[in-house]
Amino acid sequence: VIEPALCTIGDLWEKDSSYLANEHLLSHASKSALAQSLKVLRPPNPRKRVLFACVTNELHDIPLYALAIRASHLGCLPIIIGANTPPHALKIAVDRIEPDLIVLSSTTSLVCYDSNFAPEMTESPLKLINETISMNELIQILSEYKEACGSTPWLLGGQAETTWDTLPDEFADHISSQTESLDQLLK
Repeated sequence: VIEPALCTIGDLWEKDSSYLANEHLLSHASKSALAQSLKVLRPPNPRKRVLFACVTNELHDIPLYALAIRASHLGCLPIIIGANTPPHALKIAVDRIEPDLIVLSSTTSLVCYDSNFAPEMTESPLKLINETISMNELIQILSEYKEACGSTPWLLGGQAETTWDTLPDEFADHISSQTESLDQLLK
């Protein structure tokens, strides 16, 4: 119910900026409903503690709540840090919380420049106005997140991942937008 509604209002906002307030209102209502659901779904004896955060400059944190609900259904305790979590802040949280798994999200941040797109394009491949970064910048940022996670297993996904070319092998097991990848780590 939530995803189609958000997509529809997002499409309307893209065509007419007067829908911005509507998009914000629906986003807030959706996030509130998901947060309330998490309280009800909290497992009594969680098997794992899972930390959820968005990468630097990522403000779209609703996917975290949806993934946290999935984790709750699988008997895990979700701990949501939220939007715009830079690597140094994540490291502090990891050291203090000591989670069993870290899930990072990037919907519109970390969009990587693709040489297949014309350089004069002002729209990202996600059809959202956003700065793009080079593959070298992306690898540097991912390395910082990998270091922040330390020995804790981590997974980074989200729509931005669709803009990335092949990454070095050291990140292969940590990047996925498939819920099956998350489910395997949660089990």
